[in-house]
Formats: sequence, structure tokens, C-alpha cells
Amino acid sequence: AFKLFRSLAENGLADAQYYLGYMYQKGYGVSQDFKSAARWYKLAAEQEYPSAQHDLGYLYHTGKGVRQNYKNASKWYKRASKQNYGLSLHALGVMHEYGEGVSTNYNKALKFYILAGKQGLDVAQNTVGSMYFNGVGVDRDLKQSAKWFGVAAKQGNSVAQSNFGLMHQFGFGVPQNYKEAN
Repeated sequence: AFKLFRSLAENGLADAQYYLGYMYQKGYGVSQDFKSAARWYKLAAEQEYPSAQHDLGYLYHTGKGVRQNYKNASKWYKRASKQNYGLSLHALGVMHEYGEGVSTNYNKALKFYILAGKQGLDVAQNTVGSMYFNGVGVDRDLKQSAKWFGVAAKQGNSVAQSNFGLMHQFGFGVPQNYKEAN
């Protein structure tokens, strides 16, 4: 598979460039090499390939294969986010929540988490539930908190399942219901 992807990638096919980058990042069929992963991701990302944009952003965010650079991470996450790429929306939320390369801004973080949650990303849905529960970036709203925990819980997110159970156990935002709590 590597030889085929490499040949197609060298001919400019964004799909192949992305998958070659992925193979290097994960060490599938080749020695793990983050620098090579970044090179191939960048070629695909410049062709507006959202998975490559996100993964290149991740490499800049974490400093794997490239020098850590939050500005570049944000740039690539934003480009993928313009294509409604949920993981990048979530990553932008993280950057705003923790002030990574930007000023800490819980309102913006929540906005990005909600957008990612609407894309079906369970970790973002759970985070939105937590922010509503704690009143971070938004007024405390236990009904909204329970709603978001419930959506993430239905997708199998174990943290959200625990949170949703606690909401039922104590009657936070939902009627107290010990059966639902279990």
C-alpha cells in the first residue's frame, strides 16, 4: 500500500498525500516519522483536504515533527473548521479554553465546542455539558447541561454517561430518578 500511495502522492493526489502522512504519523507500513507526516499533510492541506489540515494543525499544536507553534496550529484548524470538520472545531475550543496561542476566552471556546457537538463529536458534547453545569462561558443552566450530557452519553461517551447518571441521581436539570442514574 505504501508504494502505491507514494506514487499517487508524488503525482499530487491529495487523498494519497493525506494517507501517506497518516502512515508516517502512525508508523503503519513505515517507520514512524512525524516530520515526513507533516510534509505530506501540508501538501494535502494546501489542496483544502480537511483531515490533512486538522492533522497538520495537531502536529503544530503538539510539536511533533515540527516546531510547536500555536499560531500555525490555529491557522490549520481554522481552515478545516471552515469545512465543518468537527475535530478542528473542538481543537479551536480547546485552544480558547486554555489560552493556547490566544487569550483565554470561554465564550469562544463554548461556541466552538457547540459547533463540534452539533457535528456529533461526543467529547465536545460532554464539554458543553460541563460548561453549562459549571457556568463557564455561559450562565449556569442545569437543563442544558443534562441535555448535552445525555446526547454524548447516548453515543457511548463513558464520562458523559457518568455525568448524566449523576444529574439523574441528584435531580440536576432533570427529575431525580435513581433508576436512570444507574
